Amino acid sequence: MDPLRRFSRYVWLIVSDLPLISWQRLLPALVLTSVWTALTFLRVPAAKSFVWACVLAQVALIWRILPTTVRRQGKVAKDLRTNMCVVLTIWLSVLAVQICFMNPLISHRIVSIYCGLYIIVMVCGTAGDTVFLDRFAPTPKDTKVSIAFRANILKLQAFVAFLALIVNETLVKIEAPLGARIATFSLLPIFLFYFHGIALRLTYPPLDDEE
Repeated sequence: MDPLRRFSRYVWLIVSDLPLISWQRLLPALVLTSVWTALTFLRVPAAKSFVWACVLAQVALIWRILPTTVRRQGKVAKDLRTNMCVVLTIWLSVLAVQICFMNPLISHRIVSIYCGLYIIVMVCGTAGDTVFLDRFAPTPKDTKVSIAFRANILKLQAFVAFLALIVNETLVKIEAPLGARIATFSLLPIFLFYFHGIALRLTYPPLDDEE
């Protein structure tokens, strides 16, 4: 078979195997776009519209990931209630800071800090620490998924966060219009979701025969 045709077929098989992105994953982006559009229509100043859109999108993100986070952490954390109270207090404080200052740059910096911390945590997990793996790449007890496969997932998640960080800082550096930033953040989750799916299929280590 012609190499180009073989490559095209291989790419098609990978792409056709990708799942559709769920509305839950798109919820923060939908909230971001909807709030920005509504506030702009009501002639709210652009900076305030941007910050409110970012804050409510973050609330939607917390609402989306909270049940999964509680379920996962409940398997490994000894004092889940205290830990979750601390995390939620920090998140509420972060939201309050953005609302108080109403500065788009602060919202951008918070995204960068979150991405940076996420990258650090994922990199720690790639070292094979079972605590990190159980927290961020959990598997059912009766499965035999290799540590290499789980670590590879964390590497990809770290790289995805790095891409988000680069995009966020680039928007600030080039002083992109706030509307363009909203559009970028709205489309970015779709790109990152499918990038992660394709990269996982191209890079994951082969499972052992017994797995």
